[in-house]
Amino acid sequence: MFSGDKINSLLDNQGSLSERISQIQSDLSGPADRDLLDNSMASLEGLLSMSNENLPELLSSQPDVALVKLAKFDHNVRSDTLMRFAANRLETVMRNKRKIDQGAGLESTQEIDNQSELLSKKLIWAWMKDPSLALAVRKALEIYPSTELAEPVFNAIFRRCSFHCTSTHDEVTSATADYLMADVFRCCIELNGYFQRVEFPRNTSPDQLLQLACHYAQKTMASAKVPVFLQRQALLLLAVKQKPTSFPKSQNLLHHKLHLILSGKTPSWNRQFLALYEVAAQITGMPDSIANLLVESAESLDSKKQEELLVDLGPVNTNFDKICVYGNHKIAIQNYRTPAAFTAR
Repeated sequence: MFSGDKINSLLDNQGSLSERISQIQSDLSGPADRDLLDNSMASLEGLLSMSNENLPELLSSQPDVALVKLAKFDHNVRSDTLMRFAANRLETVMRNKRKIDQGAGLESTQEIDNQSELLSKKLIWAWMKDPSLALAVRKALEIYPSTELAEPVFNAIFRRCSFHCTSTHDEVTSATADYLMADVFRCCIELNGYFQRVEFPRNTSPDQLLQLACHYAQKTMASAKVPVFLQRQALLLLAVKQKPTSFPKSQNLLHHKLHLILSGKTPSWNRQFLALYEVAAQITGMPDSIANLLVESAESLDSKKQEELLVDLGPVNTNFDKICVYGNHKIAIQNYRTPAAFTAR
């Protein structure tokens, strides 16, 4: 069985790094007991900390350049690939360890809670050494969704974004921060979708973390010259959490139209917007209200566009039924299947 000793050396006497990764992957590919998870976690933490970035860059004329060059030999796996692999598997290992402890009927999960907090901090530290590794921040938030850990991270990223930072930050730093901020919002959107079904440490609060992310999303939307890709993620997070935001009427992103629907307003008609009504129904959990809004919007259309809408809705009890339980509108459409259905209500 694969040894759980941490990898403390860049020199691998038992095989290449790719072989070690394959072994860890094999160990975790099927059911694993607590001991195997502990051993794998120790090895993964070793991969997470493996880096040669602290070695100095020496000129060819300096006496120790040969020694440093030797220590910086090329691995068969890139260091950023190692960190991504380790971050992904560590989150899986922690989740499985928590399930085993709960399944065994252990009354206290304080030990696994403490391990989760420590591991989350290690992932943040790994990200600080290489800010391009957004996955490390994402997994840190998934393992230990705490505002105490998230607030400094969010603030550090936000201050360096292109629409907020001062002239002391270069373009590369600002562009990286923009991407990281968008990825944080995307991570929180996904977290909102599954945190209700996952057990987290007792002293964490995923909902408070999402509220904090929404606060930064609102600050982002209140800023000027925000990149479009960042606007999309901020608006989608605010839509999922049904948080208000302000934006110019001239904005034409689909995300803006979704916010209009969620606020009870109908955007100017476009057949492509039909899916937004379904998304709004899923977000709000009020399909009847969204269906009523859709019918009200269709009433002002000419006969041709109403016919097109009926075609887009598909056969009764299929596509449109995913959006809502029709109520009286369902009966009208079943009876007529014509634009008159919209005026028969």
